[in-house]
Amino acid sequence: MIRRNRSVNRGGQLRRRLGAFVSLAVLCLGVALLQPINASGQDDATSDTTSDTTSDTTEPVATEVPLPAGSLTLLEQSHYVAADGEFVMRLSWSGPVDDDLVVSTTIRGAMSSESQLGADTSVLNRPAPVPLVSVRQPDGSLRIELPIRSFAQSSEEPSDRIFIPDPGVYPVVVEVRDPVGSIASLRTSLIRLPTETAELDLLALAVVLPVSSADGLTIGDVTEMLDRHPSLPITVLLETGVVSELIDDPASADRLNAALRDRTLIVGSALDLDPSALVEIGQGQLYSQAIDSSRAVLEDLGLRPSRSALPVEPPLTAEGAALLRDLGVTTVFDAARGPVGVVSTESGQLRVIGVDEELTSLLSAQPNAAASAHRLLALLALRSQSDITPVLIGGPSLRQASLEAIDVIMTAQEVIGLLEPASLEEVSQLSPALTLRTVENPAQDLIPVSDLIAGSLGLIDSYRSFHSSGTLTPDVFEDALFAALGRGRNPDDRRRAIEQVDAQVRDAFTVITIRDGQSMTLTARELVVPLSIENTSSGDRLVQLRFTSDKVAVKEDGQIFRIPPGQTTLDITVEARAIGLSPLDVRAFSADGRQVLSSTRLQIRSTAIPGLGLLLSGAALAFLISWWIVSIGRARALKHAAAHDTSAHADAVNVDADSSSQTI
Repeated sequence: MIRRNRSVNRGGQLRRRLGAFVSLAVLCLGVALLQPINASGQDDATSDTTSDTTSDTTEPVATEVPLPAGSLTLLEQSHYVAADGEFVMRLSWSGPVDDDLVVSTTIRGAMSSESQLGADTSVLNRPAPVPLVSVRQPDGSLRIELPIRSFAQSSEEPSDRIFIPDPGVYPVVVEVRDPVGSIASLRTSLIRLPTETAELDLLALAVVLPVSSADGLTIGDVTEMLDRHPSLPITVLLETGVVSELIDDPASADRLNAALRDRTLIVGSALDLDPSALVEIGQGQLYSQAIDSSRAVLEDLGLRPSRSALPVEPPLTAEGAALLRDLGVTTVFDAARGPVGVVSTESGQLRVIGVDEELTSLLSAQPNAAASAHRLLALLALRSQSDITPVLIGGPSLRQASLEAIDVIMTAQEVIGLLEPASLEEVSQLSPALTLRTVENPAQDLIPVSDLIAGSLGLIDSYRSFHSSGTLTPDVFEDALFAALGRGRNPDDRRRAIEQVDAQVRDAFTVITIRDGQSMTLTARELVVPLSIENTSSGDRLVQLRFTSDKVAVKEDGQIFRIPPGQTTLDITVEARAIGLSPLDVRAFSADGRQVLSSTRLQIRSTAIPGLGLLLSGAALAFLISWWIVSIGRARALKHAAAHDTSAHADAVNVDADSSSQTI
């Protein structure tokens, strides 16, 4: 019985051990099945739970962690490579630095046209990969150096240089690879020159750097670029709003002037005006005034804007072109990408040139500045193979370009290669002289507001005669009118803006007031009396005074007076023509006599009898004349009586004598 029990016990233990072993095997199998599920996407919580459940009975399964991917960015590269020279690239690498990583370079076949720039050509040469650590520089960048040869090499010679047989543009692909495959790649272009650079037909390239007050290149950016490349004939375009910045910061104007040297500075009107539209309504002088105003401000700051080159956006009518030519303009820089060519006017030819939008946009298309610039160089090299028409890049399209990209193009002009630096005027003269048809109607229609414009100009002219000193100058209103005429306004907004200018000018005339309630008493026929006028502006104003009355005359009628700020008392000479109370109307006008500023009625009381002295003098004179006449009459009468008495006496004597004679 004991032996049987022991046998039974041993059998039970064996069965229990076998069951535990089977359970352990099943558990291990479950862990093995769960592990791939976690690796392929099971969330962290489930993975942690499984790990905790099996940690006491199993070892963790080791998995291979893939290397994180990185990115390649082009920092700089050779602009051109000679027939037997060296092509160098400097790259930034954001990925890991590992002994298993290599840098692979592939040079593909030459491209035959601009359309192939983004396409893959056949592989021309693939140098052996190099370890990434071997090309890594102390600053962390990667430096790739590719020696170039233009001649065939025998098989016995070591292949230490890359064979590129012909001049042209060759795509280059750089990759960072690990043992599995490519991690990151970058594409650029290699421009191989002929053996002798004199064989090249150089492509004339002009650059117009825009200075913007809103976005894009600032005054400081452009000044820096001019200083970096002092020998290049760069043209600088001052866009709307920059002139105000220069006025507020004269030091920036000084730095810009020093950096410009003798290079071309072009500036249009302070606002976006359409010369053709202004000529159509007979106000072409407004455009010339706006141009002269902008130039005068810059000249006061020491800058010398060009008078022969002018940026104009809208297409020109024949009349608009004639206006510009009469202003001395010979080259029009069209920032609106309109048709280019030559316009003939009675004053001479007007050349209209514009930027190459496709090429200019490349400098702003990619985030990698160096890659963008070298892509542009590749396009220029491909274009020069079939067309050497001068190229103009820049203008408003260059606002978003980085300084690094622009600097690459500038440096490429200084390196002996494909490009020949040119000025705006040189590109204009070298471009084909295609006859340009002018547009029939201006892009902007100002006819509906022509009367309003004329009225506003009249008000501003009157204010110009009225204003003598102070901050609120006539130019403020003129600039506001120019702003109202800008091409960016819709017709309704333009009308409201012009009406607002009128209201502001009229309000500026209300600063002059003749004090009401003034009365004057004249105790003599002519007397100097005071007249009180108030000026509430911050500067002197010129006022014409006019006086109207039936019974009073004012010597200063129609004269112009300078009225300073505050209360002013003027001395006026008044002459009464009748005794009693006489009204005197006083009106203040602008100096040109066109705008009424203020008016009032004064009461003049005269206590002197006008003409009494003259009457007395006349009476006295009449008395004297009468007395003189009477005296003369009496004298003559007495003389006549005496003569009569003498004659009678003589006759009596004669009678007596005769009587005596007869008696004897």
